[in-house]
Amino acid sequence: MLVAAAIGDRQRFDLAWQWAKANLQRPDGLLSWHWDGGHVIDAQPASDADLDAARALLVAAERFGVAGYRHEALRIADGVLGAETVDAAGRPTLVAGP
Repeated sequence: MLVAAAIGDRQRFDLAWQWAKANLQRPDGLLSWHWDGGHVIDAQPASDADLDAARALLVAAERFGVAGYRHEALRIADGVLGAETVDAAGRPTLVAGP
């Protein structure tokens, strides 16, 4: 998604995002990390992939002028802050997953 957004390929971006949204996105906005054999086999998210997806959506929002992508990015970001950070010395610190 990030490469497609960066090079301005909206068709491929949309195809990848719609697939991820339909097949990987959890109710909290985060993405399940392990897909195999036509279904999710481990619904746990991975913070690196969630950050990449959120960044791709932000790039796409700017590149393609689609405000809905920004909304989706912020939904993922809220999930990252809520489930994929811990308090370390009074500051949120990113961890690998929940």
